[in-house]
Amino acid sequence: MNQNAEHIAELEALLERLIEGDFTDEHRVRLNALLALGPELRRFYRGYMKLHHGLQWQIGGPSGPSPEPPPLVTQPAASPTTLLPEYDLPWEKPRPKVVIETSLPTPLPWYSVNSPIGLRLIANAISAILILIGIGIASVVYVSHDFEIAATRAATSEEDSGGGLSGALATAEKAKAKKEKAPVVGHISGMVGCRWADPSLKPIALPIRQGTKFALESGLMEITYTTGAKVILQGPCTYEVESPHGGYLALGKLTAKVASGQWRVASAHSPEANPKSEISKSPNLHISKFVVRTPTALITDLGTEFGVEVFDSGESHAHVFQGKVEVRLVTDNLPSPTEKGTGNEGKVIVLAPNQSVRIGGGKVRMFDIAQEAGDTIKTAEDLTPRFVREMPRWVPIKIFSTGIGLKEGDADPHWQIVARSDQPDFQPCQAVVTKVSSPFFLANDPEHSQWISLSGELSDLPNDVIYTFRTTFELEADVAILRGWYIADNRVRAVRLNGNVVESPDYESKPPFNRFRSFTIKEGFVVGKNTLEIDVENGSPRASDQALKHSPMLLRIVLDGAVLTMPSDNTSDNTSPHGFLSEDRKPETGSLLNHDSQIKPNQGE
Repeated sequence: MNQNAEHIAELEALLERLIEGDFTDEHRVRLNALLALGPELRRFYRGYMKLHHGLQWQIGGPSGPSPEPPPLVTQPAASPTTLLPEYDLPWEKPRPKVVIETSLPTPLPWYSVNSPIGLRLIANAISAILILIGIGIASVVYVSHDFEIAATRAATSEEDSGGGLSGALATAEKAKAKKEKAPVVGHISGMVGCRWADPSLKPIALPIRQGTKFALESGLMEITYTTGAKVILQGPCTYEVESPHGGYLALGKLTAKVASGQWRVASAHSPEANPKSEISKSPNLHISKFVVRTPTALITDLGTEFGVEVFDSGESHAHVFQGKVEVRLVTDNLPSPTEKGTGNEGKVIVLAPNQSVRIGGGKVRMFDIAQEAGDTIKTAEDLTPRFVREMPRWVPIKIFSTGIGLKEGDADPHWQIVARSDQPDFQPCQAVVTKVSSPFFLANDPEHSQWISLSGELSDLPNDVIYTFRTTFELEADVAILRGWYIADNRVRAVRLNGNVVESPDYESKPPFNRFRSFTIKEGFVVGKNTLEIDVENGSPRASDQALKHSPMLLRIVLDGAVLTMPSDNTSDNTSPHGFLSEDRKPETGSLLNHDSQIKPNQGE
């Protein structure tokens, strides 16, 4: 028990003596000393006395004079023997006695739970319901068990007599197996600007199961198999994932990349080979590495990177970038490179780097860059279709927020003030990082952004004037996204990219100026120089200051963005994403930017 609890116990004992009339002067001195120890003891004293007197009046008043309450101290005592000033409680005016009339209790109905008869009846009903449920479950289990025994006996009997019930049961098992989910053989590892020729084939999850079919109308999609192989589908394209070791290209282009020796070779008849796969069932195919099947050929990798294209006519093109591939004609006759058109069966065409083959109509035509004569043929791309060998990637845009890395009073080399509405002949000048000491402005942060204006000191400028701030940045492609957060004193009237107005929040700032507003730009970019402009209107934020003709004008903005670029080692002639992403096929917002910004204003929306 702590000391405060001991004091309360002692105080309660003294108050009991007071109520019983056994209260001396020594008790009064001790009571005052206890009440001086703290407000909690005094609250206990008041509550105890109030409760005592309330009970006395409730039962008709005291039989004799009530004990006079001792004085309550409000200041600590100088010593235990010093009496403290008394505190008079507000005594209540005596009230008349309260008479409570009693009435006979209302009888309970027989069906009530509180009634002995009703409680017994409800308990019996619940017991009966539980018994019926148990009987039902037992009958279902018993009938199911008998049915299984009968089916097993019938199947054994029919099997022994050569009947057909066993075949029916086997068919049922096969149907059940078909309903089970196919195994996962890979996942979607990248998508850019994908639109689907058949919406029913649009992927709804990243994992890819065996038998999944894709019908791309446009864009690029990368599949990474569980074996490690990567396939880039280039729309328009129709492709089916037939096994962990390949798939069927019915139309369009793909590029496959398989690292040499990254998986073990499995026989087409081994348990690892998929028995349902057309690839595994292909005749004369004794190994199963990574195989792309087309209407006219089987292309098997030998640790390589290669491209395949299938035209509407069914003609297939194959080209090797690195390593080697085997090409088999999907007909009875297979011409070899040295015996073209002789019809020797079982021959295999082996392609080396920079070699291509075209198969269609029972004919095979090979191209070897090193052996071709003439100066017009210089590269493999002169003879083969264009393939995308690597997925485009997002690269940060080199763009600057206001005042980055500068001191207050420094000119910002990346931002200009190019116009003001009250001076048609205004000459553009560099914006300056402005010193702000007022608590109404968010403090400058050189690592993220700072306030800029016409001068380094916070000065007043004419109201009702629009000032135009400008910055520029370079892009290697026109598919990009730009995000911005800004604060303005007093109002951002417009945001423009390359002269086109961008949707942005229309608001008028009021002190304190510490809340960022955001905007996002997803279109309107050009290859080369891009120009971003911000119009800031100056004015008084308070109605009481409308008579003022001058007030501070400031802008602070944080910028972050990325551009979608093609890797430099692609052999495709599409050196920028706009080659396969036209204006009406821009990626959706969710697929544009997939990296976290390093700049996240904590005041931003």
